[in-house]
Amino acid sequence: MVKSPTEIELITSATASMLAGSGPVGEGLFSVEEDRLKLGPVLRIVLKRKLLSLLKSQNWPGYRALLNQQAMMLRGLDCDFFLPEGLEGLGQDGQGQIDPSPSRVAGFLHQNGFSRIWESDGGGCLPLHYAALKGDPWLVQDLLALQADPNQGTKRFHPDLGLERGVSALAIACQFKNNQVVKVLISARARFTCRVLASQPLHLAAAVNNQEAVQILCSAGCSPLSPNAMGFAPMHNAAAYSAVEVMDELIKHAGSSVYFDVTAALHVACDAEMVHRLVQMTADVNGQTDCWKRSTLTRAMCMMMVLQHRFYKVTQLSQMLYHSEGASPLIMALVCGQYEAAAALTAAGAELTSRNARGLTPKKFIQENWVPECLQDALEGRLESCQRVALLARGWVEMKF
Repeated sequence: MVKSPTEIELITSATASMLAGSGPVGEGLFSVEEDRLKLGPVLRIVLKRKLLSLLKSQNWPGYRALLNQQAMMLRGLDCDFFLPEGLEGLGQDGQGQIDPSPSRVAGFLHQNGFSRIWESDGGGCLPLHYAALKGDPWLVQDLLALQADPNQGTKRFHPDLGLERGVSALAIACQFKNNQVVKVLISARARFTCRVLASQPLHLAAAVNNQEAVQILCSAGCSPLSPNAMGFAPMHNAAAYSAVEVMDELIKHAGSSVYFDVTAALHVACDAEMVHRLVQMTADVNGQTDCWKRSTLTRAMCMMMVLQHRFYKVTQLSQMLYHSEGASPLIMALVCGQYEAAAALTAAGAELTSRNARGLTPKKFIQENWVPECLQDALEGRLESCQRVALLARGWVEMKF
C-alpha cells in the first residue's frame, strides 16, 4: 500500500488476496506505465527486509509463507525474487532455469529450513503446501515423485496465510492462481475435496476469480454445484466476491441445473453487475434466504452468532447472521453495507416492505440508518436514482445531446 511519496506498507494478509479481481500489484492498472518498472525494485527491498526480520525472530511459518509468495507478489514487475545469503542458486542450473530433478527438492528444503518432505511446521504446512504456494510445477512434480501425498491437508490453522486446518495443496494452488501446479496435482490424482469447513479447491478458485482453475477442475470432473461443509456452493463464493468470469464458467459447466442456486447467490451479491446477471438468470429479488437450513453446522454457527449478538458483542458478522433468517436479498445488502447491490436490487423491483424473521424491513433499515441518497429517494417512490446508480456501476453512461 502506497501511503505517501515516502511511505509504503507491505500487506501480505491472505484475506486481502481473497478479494476477487485482486492479485499482484504488477498486474494492476497504472496511469503512468513507467511506475510499474520503478515499483519492482522498491517492493523487492521491502520483501527482503521483511524476510530477514522473520528469520531473525525465527518465525518459520511466516518466513516460509512470504518466501514462497514472492513469485506471485513480484509477478508483472520484471524483477527477481530475494533469497537470503547462501541460498541463491540452490536447485537451479547454471543459467538460473528450473532443473526438473530430485536435486531441486533438496535445494527447496534447504531454502525453507526443512529436513524431510513429510515434515510440518508451526503453521501446519508441509513442503508440498509451500511448493504449491510458490507455484513451481517442476518442484511439485519432484515432490510427488518422492512420494509426497497430494491429498495431505494442513495440520493446523496457518496464521500468516489464513489457511484453515485440512486445506490441500490443490486448494492452495487454486487460491494463489498457480494453475500449472493445479494441472500437475490433478494428474497425480489429487482429490477435488478436502476435510475443511469452507476452503474446498473450487470454492477458493471462485473466491479469487480464478477462471482457469475453475475450467481445469470442472473439465476434470469436479461438480460446479458441489457444496462445502457449510452447505454453500462455489456459485455463492463467486457472487460474494463479484467473480464475474468464474460465474460464467460455472454456469457453462452446470448447465440447466444452475437455477437452483441463483436466488441464494443473490443474497450475497456485492455489486450491480452480479445482481444484474443473477436477475437475468431468474433469481427472485424478493426470495427469502435459506442459509439457516443448509446444514446442521450452519445452523449451529448461526445460533452461536445470534447469542453473541444479543448478549455479548455485536460485530459485522453477528449482525449479518442475526438478520439473515428469512431475509430478502435487499435486507442482506443493506445490513452488510453493500449499497451498490442494494441500489441495483431496488432498481430491479425488490420490495421495501418485505420482513425477515426479526421483523426488519428494508424501509425500516433505511429510515433508521445512514444510507446513500438514492436509497432514501426509493422510500418516496423515486427509483430513478437507484436505476442510474445501477447503470453507472455497470459501466453504462447516459449522454444527452
